[in-house]
This record gives sequence, structure tokens and C-alpha cells, in this order.
Amino acid sequence: MRRLAPPLSVIEDALFDPSPPLLQRWLEGDPTLSAERRAALAADPAAQAYAAAWRQEPPAPRDQPPDFAVALPAHLAEQIEARVAANALNLSPEPRPGLILQIDSARTPSGPLDWDLARPLAVLLSEPAEHPSVWYGWLMSPETDYASYWDLLLEEEDAPVDPSVAMVQVYNPVYIYCPAASRALGQLAPTRLAAVRTLAADFLLGDTSALPEADPGVLLQRTTSEGHLIVTGTPLGDEQDPRHAYQELYITVADYIRAMAGQALAELAEPTPAPWWQRALAALRDAADQWQVTLTPVPVLAMGPGTSGVSETDSSVATWRLGETLDLQLIPEPDGQSVQIHATLAPGQAPVTLALVEADGLVTQQRRLDALQPDGDLWAEAGLTLSVRDEAGGRLFEARLPDPLAGQS
Repeated sequence: MRRLAPPLSVIEDALFDPSPPLLQRWLEGDPTLSAERRAALAADPAAQAYAAAWRQEPPAPRDQPPDFAVALPAHLAEQIEARVAANALNLSPEPRPGLILQIDSARTPSGPLDWDLARPLAVLLSEPAEHPSVWYGWLMSPETDYASYWDLLLEEEDAPVDPSVAMVQVYNPVYIYCPAASRALGQLAPTRLAAVRTLAADFLLGDTSALPEADPGVLLQRTTSEGHLIVTGTPLGDEQDPRHAYQELYITVADYIRAMAGQALAELAEPTPAPWWQRALAALRDAADQWQVTLTPVPVLAMGPGTSGVSETDSSVATWRLGETLDLQLIPEPDGQSVQIHATLAPGQAPVTLALVEADGLVTQQRRLDALQPDGDLWAEAGLTLSVRDEAGGRLFEARLPDPLAGQS
């Protein structure tokens, strides 16, 4: 079996070792690092080796022999030229199909995340997800020796592209939060993006027709199910094939990008407005604070075997006690924009009058509660004020009910 380059151990270290910026913060005693992060670095062999090298005294200066001109290796010269050409495009990182984005650090709409990324990662964008800031695409990588049957290699027609990306891992799809990207590395033409999409579809459909022999390190030219001419590696072989481990490394590191996109989507999701009756309950609570009376949930009977007969209620309970005077039960109406208020006078309390009042002072509904008629109902809507008065007409409590949500009548 051909020896693939670079070795898997080198790739793993590059993907998962602590990043140089993180190590520098640790060695300089950055107080923003958490205790858990500092402990993890102190126990990490790679971090320990870096710290030992950093603390070494520099060697004493010696007379240096004259410099001799050394020719730059051809492959390094090609990489430099490719990077210069890609940078000269000055591509905007604004997401669009076929754009290749680089992620250097983790960020969501709320700001930077305390995650460490040892090496920048690259993603080829395909199409937007449920939010325009989050796109679907595939991870890309530079190690073409490890190309499999489901890795599409970039070719001359795709230039200029940064040399840090050389193939598209269609087996490794991701969602990416695009504002976290630091720069664009290249742009695939529509026909080439169509080839990638077709290869990804072939992978998902399990197209295994006329598979060639597994041969790690060998590239082949073939066509997709829709006739796109592409270059890929060969299929994976048995468990000795190092490309199995290579793919596991990149699938694991892709979880970093997926998790960041998931957190970004959660932050970007618009909160579901609370039902109007819950907003009405919140208005009652606020008014109780202003009138300096208590509004507490009323314990309810718990039915069924194994219960003690009474259970505590939570914030979703619909019956509340206003001071020592009234029990108020809020029963949402089917329209969602009104609520039935069932009021019960507490035993031994003096009579009270409940009313719903419009903004101009017009009373729309009114109920008097006393020992002979201790309960009654009001049907409350947005914008009305619930008023509780004693027999002399003195105000005991008032709460203005909330307005409807935007777009609701």
C-alpha cells in the first residue's frame, strides 16, 4: 500500500491540538481563560511541549556563515502563486452558491464563543438554509492523497483557488454560520457546483455501479450520474485503508461548524409570542406589584392514586389569589385574544365590585360579589382595564390588560 502524505498523526495534530493563539493566552496568564480550560491545557502533552520550548533560553549568538541562495521547491512556489492569485480576486465573503469560505474562529450572532480551532476550516457553499445567514455546504480539505470515491478534486478550471483547499468532501455536509467566516478562498463556476451537487446526490442514493478497486493515493477520472466529468479518489478499502481514519477526523472536526450553526440558528430564531391570556396574567402581576398586593397561585386538588390530595401549582396555573380578597381564574377563549375571568370572593370578605372599563371610562361589564353571590364572570379583551372596588366605590385594585400583538385585531 502506498504511503500517504502527510501522515495521519500530522493531520490529527493540526486539527485537534490547541491553537497557537490559545497557547499564547495560556502562557501569558490571560485571566479570561476558564479554570477548566487552563486545567485542560496543563494536562495536554502538546501544550506542555509548547510551553517548554517557549520557556527555553535563546541560544547564544554565534558567527553565522554566509547565506547561500537556495532555490524554492517547485511545489511551494506553485502554492504561493496560487494564493497570490486567489487573494488578487478580492472576493467578497457575502454568501452565494459556489463560494468557498474560511472559518478561523467560532462566532454566533451574540458574539465570539470560547471555542478553540486549531486550524482554519473551509466550506463550499451550496444554498441557504432556513435563515439567510446559515448555508448548507460541504467541508473541504487539502490532503488529496486521502481522496476517496466521494471526494471531488478541484482542477485547473477552478483556479484561482487558495491552495489550502483542494477537494470537496461530499460525504461530509455541514451547515455554516456565514458571518463567522474570515475570508473567501475561491469561487466555483455554476457547472462545477452542479457537478459537486450531483456527486453528493449519487453518494446519498448509494450509487455503487461498477465500482473500481480500492487503491489509496490513486486518483481517477469518472462521470457522475448526470454526465459531469470529475476527478476523485478510489473507493475505500478494508479496515487497513488509512482513509477510514482520515474521514473520521474530518467528520469529527466538522461537528465544530455544525454546532456553531445550530447555536446561531437558535439565537436567530424569532421567539414565539406568548398567548394573550399569559400576557394578561403578566399584566395582573405587574399591577399587583404596583398596588402592593399579593398575587399567588392557588393550590389545586391532585386526583389519582399515589397523590397526597393537594399539589403545588406552577406558572401555567389559571387560578390566582389577589391579596386575601379574590380568587381569579383565567380561562382562555378559543379566539386566543380574550379570556374569561371567573372571580370568587374569599370567605368572610366584604363585598366588592369587579368591572371592565374602556379607556374613556365607559364600564362595559360589571359584577358585584358578596356572601349571597360570591362568584361571577367577566369576558376580558385587549385594551380594557380590570377594576376592583369596595362598597364605597374606593379602588382596591386596577390592571390594564395588554394590547393585541402586531397584526392581530
